[in-house]
Amino acid sequence: MAERNISDAEFVITSRKLLQPCYENYNLSTLETPAMSLSADNAMMRIAGSASVKSPAPNILLLSCQGPNPADTAAEIANALAQEFLKHQEDSYEKRCHETSATTHSGQKTT
Repeated sequence: MAERNISDAEFVITSRKLLQPCYENYNLSTLETPAMSLSADNAMMRIAGSASVKSPAPNILLLSCQGPNPADTAAEIANALAQEFLKHQEDSYEKRCHETSATTHSGQKTT
């Protein structure tokens, strides 16, 4: 796989654009955490605050979450964030490929 710029991973992983589908698609609202009694917005803010992202080398991310029950809840949150981040990266890559292809083809003459 080609090297990608993941320098903004921490921002992306804790952004609403990524947290919203994470919260909804991975049933994070049903986990037994203090976030259960919060509104969706406040729960997503708490989840974002529990996440830590480091990039020790190109194409390597270390994602961790701290929570009251690290064996279950924090692991589920970290896995949901990781899966949604991968999906986001794949979608962004495909979008850039289509845009590049469209730009390349729009500059060519047809005979």
